Amino acid sequence: MHRSKKFKKMCYEWVNQRVYIIFLPTYSPELNSIELLWKKIKYEWLPISTNLSFKDLCQSVNDILTDYREKYRIYHLLVIIYLYIFSDL
Repeated sequence: MHRSKKFKKMCYEWVNQRVYIIFLPTYSPELNSIELLWKKIKYEWLPISTNLSFKDLCQSVNDILTDYREKYRIYHLLVIIYLYIFSDL
């Protein structure tokens, strides 16, 4: 966490502009988007058949990432919280 005077001063200015700083724990993979994405790919979206070869694995991961926005969705906890808090604006 940044502790400089300049950062603390900016935090007050950001709050006045409705920008909020959310401090995360040092190690929090459940709040890291890339960790969530990889977990979904590895345990939910990746077919078992990709275990047959490295080439199949690469192709499947590439297919998933290519079609990510069309076929797959991840709802990040922070986005849900944000939408809940600011839904009445």
